[in-house]
Amino acid sequence: MNLLLTLFIYTISLYVTNASCTLAVLIKKRHPVDFGRKLGKYRLLGDGKTIEGLLIGFLLGSFTSIIIYLLWTEFMVTVSITANAFALLGDVTHSFIKRRLGIKRGDRWFLVDQLDFVVAAYIYLSFYLAMDLLSIIIMFGFTVLIHRASNIIAYHLKLKKVPW
Repeated sequence: MNLLLTLFIYTISLYVTNASCTLAVLIKKRHPVDFGRKLGKYRLLGDGKTIEGLLIGFLLGSFTSIIIYLLWTEFMVTVSITANAFALLGDVTHSFIKRRLGIKRGDRWFLVDQLDFVVAAYIYLSFYLAMDLLSIIIMFGFTVLIHRASNIIAYHLKLKKVPW
């Protein structure tokens, strides 16, 4: 139970990092990370990955990491902040692969869409935290549920064009 709780606490800032990237839609002029460049006939990443989104996600995730550290001094804040960057890298990598496969922005890629950010962050965190397979599976299941619920909410708030 202790491993699961520890993993959950580190995952909180990953959730904030991933979800808060969506707030970039509130900024009128956004800049795509790929600057509109293509690789073959498809964009490198697409309009969904913006510099503003990555900055907002990283900053709010880092702020969350700092708050957790203030509440729980055993928390490795620099490890958590770096894990937030890995979560963003996982999401960007996922977009890159989707574009290479010809999957359009907003199209579903079940489980990969929900878990890309935690998989990348967990790979990094595995160098610092004791993790067991059961805790990871439980967190993956929880993440899929949280991701689905938050996307439905964002869709109804008109922050997303699709509810997944």
